[in-house]
Amino acid sequence: MAPGQQGHYWNPLFNENGIDVKEKGYATNLSTDFALTSLDSTKTSKEPFLMILHYKAPHRPWESDTKYEALWDGIEMPYPTTFNDTYQGRELTA
Repeated sequence: MAPGQQGHYWNPLFNENGIDVKEKGYATNLSTDFALTSLDSTKTSKEPFLMILHYKAPHRPWESDTKYEALWDGIEMPYPTTFNDTYQGRELTA
């Protein structure tokens, strides 16, 4: 898969009504802001509706927003007891 085929985390291209537009910012924040703006500006009835919001975040290479880079600094998080589990003696499905 070519780099960027799933999109980019930073300054991604968005298809806006058939036109590719390079937006400035972090993809997850941009997608969320676009969805909230759309809801605020177009949702006027109390009828049920469906909005599907997909994020770049589950796709490699993973990059977090810079505002989270130091979020857990100074906090020690122990590894779970199963962190180095070798699955020895377990069923193959494990």
